[in-house]
Amino acid sequence: MVCEDCDEDNDQKTISKAGNNGDAYPTDHNNRTIVRLSPSGLVSTVFSTAPLVSLGIYQSPEGVLLVTLKDNESELYKPVSHSRRLIRHVTLTGDVIRENEHQGDGQTRLFTVPQSVKQNTNPDICVGNWTSESTGELVILSFTGSLKFVYRGQKLEKKILIQLM
Repeated sequence: MVCEDCDEDNDQKTISKAGNNGDAYPTDHNNRTIVRLSPSGLVSTVFSTAPLVSLGIYQSPEGVLLVTLKDNESELYKPVSHSRRLIRHVTLTGDVIRENEHQGDGQTRLFTVPQSVKQNTNPDICVGNWTSESTGELVILSFTGSLKFVYRGQKLEKKILIQLM
């Protein structure tokens, strides 16, 4: 698989400019960390995501980081029962507020590969979820994490899904 958001060493780094003070919070895919980049250039680790790999990040208007995470326990698009694919709500100091991984029944998986995350003004959480090499869906959760709906569209390709996010 080719990483579209990677540097020349195939290291994925997703950056979300966050906060009123100009800090940015990149995900470091290979080191499994979230770091803070200050306007003065200071880099500091905020928290580790290990053993999970961070894919996307967004800072909500309330200052909470929403981080998409997955494990490497199974094939990318075929998670097994113990695989983890989720959205983690985290404070700027790294404290976990909550996680969204399953629907209300506690069993049905919400995501295959939760690649990107944003929050709209409702304040619903919108997740770009890749379901195969070429397709995806837009998963909409309420702010509290309840599934509102899933938009699959007609042939919702990953490149279109990326543009939506």
